[in-house]
Amino acid sequence: MKILFLLKSKNAPSSRIRIKNLLPYLTKEGIDSDFEVIPKSGLQRLKLFRSCRNYDLVVLQKKLFGLLDLNILRFFTKKLIYDFDDAVYCKDAACSKNILDYNNPARGRKFVRTIQKCDAVIAANNVLKNKAISVIDKNKITVINSPIPIRIITQKSSYAISGNPIIGWVGTKSTQKYLKYIEPALQIVNKTIPITLNIISNIKPEIKHIKLNYIEWSSKTEYQDIKIFDIGIMPLSDDPFSSGKAAYKLLQYMAAGIPSVCSNVGMNAELSNIGNICLGGNTHEEFADAIIKLIQSESLRKNLGEKASEYVSKNFSYETISKQYIDIFKKLRDCKIIN
Repeated sequence: MKILFLLKSKNAPSSRIRIKNLLPYLTKEGIDSDFEVIPKSGLQRLKLFRSCRNYDLVVLQKKLFGLLDLNILRFFTKKLIYDFDDAVYCKDAACSKNILDYNNPARGRKFVRTIQKCDAVIAANNVLKNKAISVIDKNKITVINSPIPIRIITQKSSYAISGNPIIGWVGTKSTQKYLKYIEPALQIVNKTIPITLNIISNIKPEIKHIKLNYIEWSSKTEYQDIKIFDIGIMPLSDDPFSSGKAAYKLLQYMAAGIPSVCSNVGMNAELSNIGNICLGGNTHEEFADAIIKLIQSESLRKNLGEKASEYVSKNFSYETISKQYIDIFKKLRDCKIIN
């Protein structure tokens, strides 16, 4: 079986996590897979689309095409799959309280046309799945979570806190808005118990009145830097765009055995509602209370950290997730119904 993955960007986190890192696992199963970044030039796109006829399956990752490009791609593909891990159907106006700020009719129409043209849709969580179900037959849609590289992660070995508790966050410049959003909760915590914020990112954020330790993100050192956290946080605003997030930062903390606090939004809420693997909050006050609760109890930190690590290792490893992808690819190749 030959599969071609079409990516928006070679270095985008979703491309790396959900596609590029997956390819060695496909190779082990005898699946010949390639990836191509979608060109900006119309002529180059046409050339790429024509090459799609040489593959059994084509997976379009996250990109939404205009009608002409979409029709040409569909014409040259035997079987087409759409894979997405964000609320691509709406505008990224995260943290805005005005629901109208998230409306993007053109993007919404592209999303509907795209998934209607596909033979199968892979969504990274149930929020995204439910959005797709409103458009196409539910039997064409499968939830496959974003995988975590369990094998390279060293577990946290000690849950004792010495000095200021280290509250950690990982993200890019574009998601630092969520860090700013939760700043009132962090200020509440800092007034009760002085903390240090370890921020792993590609640019230093502005956080006032709290000790901040900026760490430049690197794929080589990311999990070593995460392991230093006493508590990991994944804040989100409660809105249509943020609810589509795949909880990846939260899963990274949990995989490393870091006791964590998240906003009860989307997939975050699903994880916090499981119980005994992370804590969640609906308001700034609840978020702050959860952090303080963890700071004050080493046994709670240890219990959550160890159970979280076990849960993620069992459900989100590349070994587990790759089997789910391979199952869909084989079923679609053989024209079986995907449940």
